[in-house]
Amino acid sequence: MHEEDLKDNIALSKYHRIKGKLHLEKVKIIRDNDQIFLGVLRMLYDGAGILDFEISKNNVKLFLEWVNYPPHPDIVVYSSFEIEAEKIWWENIPDLGEPFW
Repeated sequence: MHEEDLKDNIALSKYHRIKGKLHLEKVKIIRDNDQIFLGVLRMLYDGAGILDFEISKNNVKLFLEWVNYPPHPDIVVYSSFEIEAEKIWWENIPDLGEPFW
């Protein structure tokens, strides 16, 4: 993450990423690529990265890149999620566990 993208002096992890928990209370609707989503959110491929992450008072937008790793077929897919809820907030926890990679 670039320093100029930071707001409110959020502390970054030692890998220069935000880490923490996204809290959602009373989710009203989830959209997956502009389609209403009624299922259970699951990992579609071996891994995913968040390319864009925006939080407002009652809305979260995530743009994800999904990837597969060998021996699975090489694939890269993009998804856009939008979640509306009564209450949304980010709990910054820069020392929350270490990445598995």
